[in-house]
Amino acid sequence: MKKNLRNTVAIVLSLIMVISIGSTAFAADFKYTHDPMKDDRAKSDIVVNSKAVYGYSPNPESERLGEFAKYDWSDESLVASSKKDREDYHERVESELLTLLEKGKKKGNSVEKIARTLSRRRNEIRLEEAEEDDKLAETKKSNLEKYGDENGPTPESLYEKYGSWEMVAAKAFSVNVGMDVCLGLYDKYYDTYGVMDNLFAKDANTLSVKKKVLDVNAEKLCGSDVKVGIKAKNAVGKVSFKAADAASKQALSVDAKGQVTVKKCTPAGTYKIKVTAKGNDYYKKKSVMVKIRVK
Repeated sequence: MKKNLRNTVAIVLSLIMVISIGSTAFAADFKYTHDPMKDDRAKSDIVVNSKAVYGYSPNPESERLGEFAKYDWSDESLVASSKKDREDYHERVESELLTLLEKGKKKGNSVEKIARTLSRRRNEIRLEEAEEDDKLAETKKSNLEKYGDENGPTPESLYEKYGSWEMVAAKAFSVNVGMDVCLGLYDKYYDTYGVMDNLFAKDANTLSVKKKVLDVNAEKLCGSDVKVGIKAKNAVGKVSFKAADAASKQALSVDAKGQVTVKKCTPAGTYKIKVTAKGNDYYKKKSVMVKIRVK
């Protein structure tokens, strides 16, 4: 009995040693595709640390990350938990702020109005995250000391610092690259770090139509005109409808709401209506062709 117990204990200890060695090897062998120490956005905030799970830990002298240097970056459970929180934060910031950005651009709001909205929401997200971590009071105190406002940097202060509302908007999406490095996320988000630098480049218009082909029975046209409707969707800017060529102009008419009247006795054939969304300062003009088939 005692021999069996000793054997069991020996096996368990051996497994623990294997797991421990495997974990250490994981930390030592981890390597990024991109070198964080060549990235000006990260290198001053981090130090190479062979004991850290992902090979890097916060630089104690970093103004932004120095306070995090005191934690044990070789603790895999701690780092894994922090990594999950960081990924959730990335997803929340990007999804929520991109939604607000898109809404503002489609409404044709000014760059300043959009930037103010994004900046305020980013501050709110930070405070909400702090509250979930029971660090709201601490975060507000830090904000007050650093920005002069417990809620975080104001849009006005950011404008004064960066000199344009475009940059104020972009800064709402910015994240600390050094923290991503320490948490094994640098390669994952590498291609996104500079994407937000030009938020107001013109995007493709999202105009579409419910049906690109509408059929009309030629027999019905023998007795009277026939009406069919074009349904435009997701357009940015004023939508217009226009017969696309001479034959179509002769065969049908279309009003400002997309109501098409196919004239009595129109011969069988395919006619075209050009649907155009004008766009705005942020979205390009776009046209879609709708076919009216008389058969």
